[in-house]
Amino acid sequence: MLVELGRDDRCAARLWQGRDLMLDRDVALTLFIAAPQRPAELTLIRTAVARALRSARLEAAGAARMLDVLEPVLGDDPKSPTVAVIVAEWTPGHALVDLLDRGPLPPSVAAGVLVPLAGAVDAAHSAGLVLGCDHPDRIRVSTDRQARLAFPGPPASSGSRDDIRGLGAMLYLLLTGCWPLPDGPPSLPPAPLGTDRVPISPTTLRPEVPVELSTLALRCIAGPGTGGGVHTGAAVRQVLELNAVTADEDLFSVGSRGGRVRRPNDPRRAQHLRRVKLGVSMTVLGAATLSILGYAGMQVVSVFTDTGGAPLVIASNPTQPSAPAKPAVLPAAATPVQVKTLSVYDPSGLGSPDHQNDVRKLLDGNPSTGWSTDSYFQQFPAYKKGLGVMLS
Repeated sequence: MLVELGRDDRCAARLWQGRDLMLDRDVALTLFIAAPQRPAELTLIRTAVARALRSARLEAAGAARMLDVLEPVLGDDPKSPTVAVIVAEWTPGHALVDLLDRGPLPPSVAAGVLVPLAGAVDAAHSAGLVLGCDHPDRIRVSTDRQARLAFPGPPASSGSRDDIRGLGAMLYLLLTGCWPLPDGPPSLPPAPLGTDRVPISPTTLRPEVPVELSTLALRCIAGPGTGGGVHTGAAVRQVLELNAVTADEDLFSVGSRGGRVRRPNDPRRAQHLRRVKLGVSMTVLGAATLSILGYAGMQVVSVFTDTGGAPLVIASNPTQPSAPAKPAVLPAAATPVQVKTLSVYDPSGLGSPDHQNDVRKLLDGNPSTGWSTDSYFQQFPAYKKGLGVMLS
C-alpha cells in the first residue's frame, strides 16, 4: 500500500494506491473496514463485496477493470477490525477534484470529461448492475481525458438511481466547483441552496454555462418524487456528447499523481487564431493560383510567338568618299562557280538533318529529280528554328 487517496465514509471505505510486487504494477485498492463487535457493519461489507463480484464482468472505458476481491477476514483478536479488499487496475492521471485547482472547467470540457463515465453507467445498468459513481474520491481522470470509476465497490445501500445522481453531481462539481449531494468530501464546498432547498443552477452561478448542461445536472441530482428527472445513463451521455468539446488539444498537464491542470484556451482567442490561419491559407492559395495562371499564359503566348534563331546580320562596307569617275570597264565573261561541298544546315543541332542523302539532287542538273515533303495541318507548340542548305 503506497498512499491513501480518499475515503467514502458512507460505507467505511478507504481508497488506496497500492503496488502488486508479484506482477510489478500499480493497483487501486478499495478497503472496507468494519469495526469489531459490530455485526451490522460486517453485513454491509459482505453485501458490498458480493455486489463487486457480480460487477467484475463489466467491461467499459469509464470503469476500471476489477482484478481480484478479498472477502472479509476475521482476525484472531476479537477486538481487531474486519477487512475486505477490492483490487482494480490502476488509472494513471489525476483525481477528479484536482481538475478544480484553478477553478471550474469550461462547460464543453467538463461535458467531454464525463462522457466515458456516463457510458459506463449505461453499460452497468443494461447488465443489471450498480456502478457506484456517486462519490468524487472514487473517480479519476486518465491521461487521455476520460473520467473513470477508479475504485469500484458501491455501498450496499446504493441503487441505479444513485449512479444517475452521481453523474449529475460530478457535472455540477466541474461546472461550479461545489458538491451538491450530502456526505461529500470535507475539502469540497457544498453547493449553495435556493429558497426551495434545491442547489442553485450552474447557469445562475456561471452565466456562460449552457442551459442544457445546467438543466441536466439539476435533473440528475433531483431527489425521488420531484418529477421531471433523468433516469438513464444513455440520456445523460447523449446530452454530454452534444455539448462536449471537439478540439483535440491536451487540456491537462501530464505529470505525476496530483498534478496541476493547465488552463484551457480562451474560446475568443481560439476563434481569432482560426481566423488568422484561414486568412494565411487563403493568401497562400491565391498566390499559388496566380503563379499557375501566369505560367499557363506564358505557354499560350509562346505558341503564337516566333522564337527563331539569331537574327541575320548583313555587314556592309563603310561609306567611302566619292572619287573621280573612271572610264567603265566591260566585265569579263561570267563562268559557273564550282560547288565543292553540299550539306543540310540544321540550326538546332539535334538529331540527324532531314534528307541528308537527297540534298545532292539540287545540283545533279536533272529537273526531274527531287524528294517528298510532309504537310502539317496543326501548329506545333513552337515554330521550328529553320532548315537550309549550306554550300561551299
